[in-house]
Order: sequence, then structure tokens, then C-alpha cells
Amino acid sequence: MDASEPQTHEQFSAACAEQIAYWQQVLRLQDWRIALEFWPHHALETSVAKTIWNVSNKSATIALRYPHQMGAVEQEWPAGEAGDYDLSIVHELLHLMFQPMHSQCQESEEQACNLVASALVQLNRAHPQGLPTLSTCGSEEAHKVSSPGHYM
Repeated sequence: MDASEPQTHEQFSAACAEQIAYWQQVLRLQDWRIALEFWPHHALETSVAKTIWNVSNKSATIALRYPHQMGAVEQEWPAGEAGDYDLSIVHELLHLMFQPMHSQCQESEEQACNLVASALVQLNRAHPQGLPTLSTCGSEEAHKVSSPGHYM
């Protein structure tokens, strides 16, 4: 989702909320209550987005930079990434998945969120009909060990 596409704030906000719901399902974060807010440049400094979460009640707020203020940070980001709200949304949702290791290694968490978000968004764009179903991922069969260090 590109912020440069002409649309009203309401349309853009609805599209972002739709993406959050979609990626919550893909990342199996449906048990989290996630609010969406748009914050001005001074509140995010050089960031495009930020997430504030409460683990005890599984609630979070994803704050996105207003699209019309993206120019203030674009030169600090790799080409095309600052205005790619899909990347930002997936990145912020990944923070919720990785939150148990948050205090131990923030730099590694940030790097992991960047890499995984980029891979997931690229995969999703390559398969517009939908991502492959990962239905066996949580099954007992998927986690059987055939030998030490090898999964069936």
C-alpha cells in the first residue's frame, strides 16, 4: 500500500486497518486488540511507525506517520521503503510476535522485523490470490522430530 496514491485520509485509514486485520490473521495475532493512529512528524522523529503494547491484556496501538509528512524521512530510508505502509504494518505486527525477546536484544529484534516484514510483503505481492495456507504449522505432526535437529 503506497501512501502516494491519491485518496482521502478516511480511505487511507480504512485501507491501513484492513491491512492490519489481514496481517493479524496471517501472523496469527487475532487475539490482540490493535488500534490504529496517525501521528505527526515530531512524535515519530525518523520513524515511519511505532507500536505501543500491553502484553498483559494483549492490546496495542500502531502509530503511523501521516502520509503527507513522509518527505521528512524519505532520504533516511532505502528507496521506496518509507512510503510502503504494508512494510511498516507488518514490521510493527512482528514486534508483537517478538515482544518476549524485546528487552534482551532490541537491535536484533529490529533487524529481524525488517527482514521478515520485507520477505512476507514480497511473498504476498508475488501471490495476489493469497498466501499459501500454513494449516499444518501448529499441528502435532508438524513438530515431530525424526532425529536430533531434524523435523519431519
